[in-house]
Amino acid sequence: MEIFKKKQLRKFAFPLLLLCVLGFASACGGVSKTKSEVTVGASSFRDDELFSRHIIFKIWSNLGYKTDLIDVPGSYKCCAMLDSGELLTSVVSQGAAYRYNYEKFLYPDESDNDNIRAGIIAGVKYLQAWTLSPEISNYLDFDGKTIYCGNEYGISADYLRGILKTLGVEPGRFMYGSFAKANELLSAGEVDIVFGCLSKDSVQLRQAVEAIGAKLINFTPIQIELILDEVELLQKMVIPANTYKGYAEDIVTLGDYQVYCFSRKLPEDLVYFFLRGYYEHLGSSNTEHDDIHWEDASHSDVENIVIPLHLGAYRYYVEKGAWVPDIAVPPEIQTENIGESDVESEK
Repeated sequence: MEIFKKKQLRKFAFPLLLLCVLGFASACGGVSKTKSEVTVGASSFRDDELFSRHIIFKIWSNLGYKTDLIDVPGSYKCCAMLDSGELLTSVVSQGAAYRYNYEKFLYPDESDNDNIRAGIIAGVKYLQAWTLSPEISNYLDFDGKTIYCGNEYGISADYLRGILKTLGVEPGRFMYGSFAKANELLSAGEVDIVFGCLSKDSVQLRQAVEAIGAKLINFTPIQIELILDEVELLQKMVIPANTYKGYAEDIVTLGDYQVYCFSRKLPEDLVYFFLRGYYEHLGSSNTEHDDIHWEDASHSDVENIVIPLHLGAYRYYVEKGAWVPDIAVPPEIQTENIGESDVESEK
């Protein structure tokens, strides 16, 4: 009888083990090749040649995750895809994420606008414009002109509308599309001006200046002050001298932070370990020179974030003693704090 029991156990041992493994996999999200893959959306960065070398890809690799870079037409579209779950992470303009979250911009009736969570400041983008026309030298000269301003659902076009409204300028029309096509359209005379929220050493602008003789159009000090009073989230920024050929002095302009955001649905521990790996890598002595990251990156970056942090990111910053502004505290934490306050008041 004892021998019979052992034989029966051996007979069912493998099927039982297989069922246990499949059951565990199902509980973890199913047996899927995408289980260890993270989608990374990019819009503001997508025309930059070096974006694939950004440090975020290295950190995901160190954590054992493959990354799938998704080309998205505009920061607002990135926000919508993060909100719906089509993207797990994305680099977006903070201005776009803020408007999407709080002003329900773009899809006001189709989204709960509650799944976008900030992680790190991944860089800065600068408002820059250029032209081939000798008659255009000021933003007031945009009046009646055809302006190419990136994707229709991008932050560049949105900021430009706010700026021109503030300055009382009526453009002729806007044209939309990838900045990769901008200089071709400018050379062909199909557009008068190109405007974008771009990196300080923009590939497109550098090519425009060096290859086709374009000139930059800069804000006056008075225009900058007027715009800062009227257009939310823009900051005064400086493009260093000699960034572009022929421009030997600093260029004072406006800009916006680029934030690497996560879906709220990503596990807290995963995001926490991503941030820990990110800052530890930046602080290591063996950081490779070809890593692309915001040159001023530090824990204090969180002071500039104005959208809710992911719980994992919040946990990391608090652990490091960084000051987190109230607006960046995750709603879940705010709710807990309110509950604790109520209990204390009852006592």
